[in-house]
Amino acid sequence: MLDALEIFVPVGGLLFGLVLVAFGLVLLLVAAFRVSPGWALACLAVPFAAPVFVALHWPAARRPFFLQAAGFALFLLAAALTPDWALPTG
Repeated sequence: MLDALEIFVPVGGLLFGLVLVAFGLVLLLVAAFRVSPGWALACLAVPFAAPVFVALHWPAARRPFFLQAAGFALFLLAAALTPDWALPTG
């Protein structure tokens, strides 16, 4: 019989990690709009504009960056804890 924690903890970690990354992205876009609408549009449309914005406007982008990093780390940890039998076999 399957232990519920074997599935729900990794899946919950994956979902919560994705939510943190998405929320961090929204906060990063808000910070970019506060600096300039051009930065926000660039972060949405231009590849690698967001890391450039973070580097150039670190005080405004620090919290969204760390929120995204924490979400990504949680996602990776949950992916590592996912049992092999729960993964799809292509």
